[in-house]
Amino acid sequence: MSACRRFGVVVVLMVVALLGPAGAGIPDPAIYRWGKLEVPEDYDRPDGRQIEIYWEKLTSTNPRPQALVLINGGPGGTHESFHKYNAQGGLERDYFHSLRDEFEIYLFDQRGNGQSSRLSFKTLSQVDGRLYGTVNICRDLEELRRRVIGQEKIAVLGESYGGMVALSYAIYFPDSVSRLVLHDTSPSFRYFTNLYQNFSNSLADLDAREFPGIRQNFRKSLRRFAEGTVTTPGNVTLTPNDFLSKCLPFTYSFRGLTVLARMVQDIAETGQSKVLNGILAAEVAPRPPARDDAPETGPSPTLLIIQASEMYDPETIAQLEGVPAYDPWNLAWAKEKMFRLRGEFRREAGLEGVPRYDMLPRLHEVRAPTLIIVGACDFVCPPVYARQMQRGIGNGCQLLVVDQAAHGAFDEQQDYTVGAIRAFLLPGRHYADLCPPPRVNGPAAAKALRHRDVLDAYIEGTRRLQGLLGPR
Repeated sequence: MSACRRFGVVVVLMVVALLGPAGAGIPDPAIYRWGKLEVPEDYDRPDGRQIEIYWEKLTSTNPRPQALVLINGGPGGTHESFHKYNAQGGLERDYFHSLRDEFEIYLFDQRGNGQSSRLSFKTLSQVDGRLYGTVNICRDLEELRRRVIGQEKIAVLGESYGGMVALSYAIYFPDSVSRLVLHDTSPSFRYFTNLYQNFSNSLADLDAREFPGIRQNFRKSLRRFAEGTVTTPGNVTLTPNDFLSKCLPFTYSFRGLTVLARMVQDIAETGQSKVLNGILAAEVAPRPPARDDAPETGPSPTLLIIQASEMYDPETIAQLEGVPAYDPWNLAWAKEKMFRLRGEFRREAGLEGVPRYDMLPRLHEVRAPTLIIVGACDFVCPPVYARQMQRGIGNGCQLLVVDQAAHGAFDEQQDYTVGAIRAFLLPGRHYADLCPPPRVNGPAAAKALRHRDVLDAYIEGTRRLQGLLGPR
């Protein structure tokens, strides 16, 4: 089975099994508008094949609103990451609903994803994957601004990979951006090739700041897995690298990191963990076989297209061989769980030669006033990248580091983070002082974990992880 097909089958089954069916929804149809915009698949051939870009608009209560576009993360994700769901799966008010008194808020599904013309792993060989990268997503956004929004300038907020799109858009189309918010993101492909370093460095920082002993407990747990002294349901066998991958969903929120601290402590001390056992039991539970004609769900192939072409760089990876070893995530883990599949896919899909995503040399070209937001505990795009962007953009670029937040501050610390975004987007307005939420005692919270906390953290982390590692 090809790398393309193998990745598609595994990721679809994994996401469906863990999250259940995901249906598109509108929080309140009375105050939303939606539609589809036709754009060229290939902008160099504008009269050729057309594809559709799905968009939504949260209408404003202001008769003369400004426009704010939210760009979701991924790659391979959808606009629904900005919709807020309750524990029962129902829709609540969106995270940025409070901004509708001044803004029309636009969301869209990036080309190849969601309700836009979606790519399929089954027919991927018929598509030129090079047309589904960051540059053309920026062109789609410019068409949305010009033909749907109809305003000369728009405020743009991007989170995670969406922040990479937002940064690129502000550089490619500087006259179209009034204000720019970059949330938990990176200016370069190096965040991906250095992901194992980011995770290990972030764990060391977490040990020093929040959970004393978590790093040592990780080391003890990994030794137990290497020795085969960890008790698991059904005698499931996990290698140390398997276990490191199982931990990743818990790194996406501070609540998840609290769960992670408890899990590795239990394994280090007793050789077993109720958290890990619950995850493994859910994964091995019998499920109905997937039908061949069933529609694909889960992340779109654009996840792999963009990672393999714009983020995966063989030359940079080769240079990592001489870098001192990192602990516990290391180069051997990255090669096994990340790089191998992307290298295979890159060759099979003919993606060699696609320019890497690297805006570091062009940061000074950002002209719009910019706010950068990052969680202090972000493992994926840690604060070092935010500071790098702030220095490169200059020109009064603002930086907000959100305490006790990981890769999603607008979700974890919603009132504080959205309040800061409002204050930035509407300069000159007077608001009450923004007070950071009270700090949580991490070790105490780890002791008092509920089953619901564990489940919510794992589901949310898995939803946001979107198959980052491919087959596990």
